[in-house]
Amino acid sequence: MRRVLIFIVVALVVGALYGYHVGSTGVSVNGQVVSARALNDEIAAVHNTPVLQCYLGALAQNGFQSGAGGATVSQAATSIWANMRIDGMTIASYVQNQLHYRPTAAEHSSAQNAFESELTVLAAQYSLKCPGTAAQAVAAMPVNLRRSEILDQADSLYLLKQLKSTVPLTPAEFAKYYRTHLSSYQSVCVSIALVPAAKVLTFVKEENAGVSVAALARKYSKDPSAKKGGAYGCYGPTNPSYAVVSGDVKGVALNHWTKPISYQNGAYGLFVAPTKRTTASFASVESSIVKTLQSSNGTSAQKVEQTLLYYARVVTDSALGTWVAASTGSGVAHPTLPPATDVSAASLLAATTSPTYK
Repeated sequence: MRRVLIFIVVALVVGALYGYHVGSTGVSVNGQVVSARALNDEIAAVHNTPVLQCYLGALAQNGFQSGAGGATVSQAATSIWANMRIDGMTIASYVQNQLHYRPTAAEHSSAQNAFESELTVLAAQYSLKCPGTAAQAVAAMPVNLRRSEILDQADSLYLLKQLKSTVPLTPAEFAKYYRTHLSSYQSVCVSIALVPAAKVLTFVKEENAGVSVAALARKYSKDPSAKKGGAYGCYGPTNPSYAVVSGDVKGVALNHWTKPISYQNGAYGLFVAPTKRTTASFASVESSIVKTLQSSNGTSAQKVEQTLLYYARVVTDSALGTWVAASTGSGVAHPTLPPATDVSAASLLAATTSPTYK
């Protein structure tokens, strides 16, 4: 589950945002506090460290954009950063206080490896060319932030294990999933026969008499594939038509026709025959299995995470935005500021005549 990583499309405030709040509470979750000064230091480190910028932000490839003032970035991004920290703190609070979990040294090391792997995968997913490795990015974090991120990762991994709806992401579980979902990794080759309605019964009788698939297609089908004995093509799990084709021939033995499917308002009967089934090797589909399980786990985890966020006691500095708790999704809503282009000069101050008040 691990908090929604910082998919920050815009950059983070460095110093200007907290100019008047550095001594205040930045965010507080169930009594656990990260000060505004600490948040400011974290944001500054990310802003000033290219390898952190690459791995932790701007996955839309537009970098950490500058804000209106020097050494600043957009206000919206600080809210995103706050949300990331709040997500992690909320999960940590639940796991530590309700489940009484404390990671061992081995689990701590495993969590760091998992965190670095997660960053590496995300960078590759968005085709980013980062100036260093994910391990170097983690090493470049401020000490307290690095400690929090790794502990939050350990807590998230532990919580995932407690959810009955999730599957451990281990080689053994990947293999088990493959064995129990073999039908999802089969390629099927089919032949078709487009038979005029008036000849459907005769077609079926000849099939029952043992006439081959190819011979029937050549004799009765009006589809161009009849010249090839009805051979129409092979479909694998990644083919957009796979679900429809595999559904049509489900339970049908090889080299046997399905029941006729009404075609063109009954003018034709469409017959489909599976002629070959091939199961993809585990090695060739392992990566897709991992993605499938990750997606499934993520969906389950997000539901739990939203529940925890909804009931968490969250306080945010006004400079970050306002905490909004809702059953459909909770988070920090950043302050809406008027754009500079909408602010006109105070004409009264430059007026040549005194104003008249009525």
